[in-house]
Formats: sequence, C-alpha cells, structure tokens
Amino acid sequence: MGPKLFAQVALAYLEKHPSRSHTLSDWGQRFADFLQDHSILRDHPYLTDLAKLDWAEVESFYASEESSPKESEAPITTFRKPSHVQWLSSTWGIFEVTQSNPFPQLKEATGVVYRSPNDLFSYNFELAFDEARLLRRLHDGVDLADALSRYVEEKGPNQLVTSETISATFCDWSQKELLLPRLE
Repeated sequence: MGPKLFAQVALAYLEKHPSRSHTLSDWGQRFADFLQDHSILRDHPYLTDLAKLDWAEVESFYASEESSPKESEAPITTFRKPSHVQWLSSTWGIFEVTQSNPFPQLKEATGVVYRSPNDLFSYNFELAFDEARLLRRLHDGVDLADALSRYVEEKGPNQLVTSETISATFCDWSQKELLLPRLE
C-alpha cells in the first residue's frame, strides 16, 4: 500500500469521521467499516480484516484490568471471557502477517487478540477450528465437562484426543489468561 496511499486513505477517513474523543486511541474505531466502501479494497482486499485486527488490539490493550479470583473450595466447571480477550474472524490469513510475509492470503481464520498479563502488550493468534469452537463454548459458559465431551465427539474416532493435549491447550490458555473462572 505504501505511506502515500495510506496517508490519503487516513485523511479521507478523518474527513468522514473526525475524532470526537479526547484520546487518539479511539480514532480508528470505525476505520474497518470505512474501508468496506473504499475503492482501495480492489487492490488490497484484506485491509478491512487488518483494520479489524488493529482495532481488536486497541480494545484488548485498553480493556479494564481483571484479576483471577481467589482459589475456590468448589471445583471450577464454568468459565468466562476476560474483557482483554477479543474474538476475530477473517477471510484472510491476517494472523500470519509479519514483516517477512506482509500480504495475507485468502484463508478463513478465527483467532483471538489478547493483552499479555506479563508485559502489557497485545498479541494475536489463530486457533484451529475445533479449538476455537471449544474456547468459544467455554467463554459462553458451557460446563467444562460438556464442552470437552462435545470437543472429543466432534473430533471423531479417527483423531486421538489425549489428556496431555487437552492439558497443554488449557495450560497455554491459562498462561495467556484467555479464560477466567465463572464464580456463581
């Protein structure tokens, strides 16, 4: 796209959506919607998804701070989505965009954007379809046993699901604080 073209698009956005906020971090809130109707999508059709990713990172970074509740006597069987976790679906492989791979390829993907509890940076990563479905169910408050049972059932008899793979997935999600216990 280049800096000159980006400056033109950004100025057009500013003219149509002048900032009404006291902070610049709110400026891009409607940028993805603006791009939907812009002619730039003919040559750069993935820009809307990249703008959604960028906005999800802003929302994740500025989400209110939540701490994990104290340990409970009762087993935790339901979870919720922390406010710093944002879901994002894309028709482009935006989770694979890097400096060495700056142009996304057409590829359906679902992932999450989250703020790291350790360094306060926002990160994103793509989830495998079945993992995305499992995490989404847990965020929606589906009981852990039910969500795991459906996960194993949907994987089918030809795909081995072990306690080690489930444990590793939950350990990863826990370290990233993608789930918080739902305490009733």
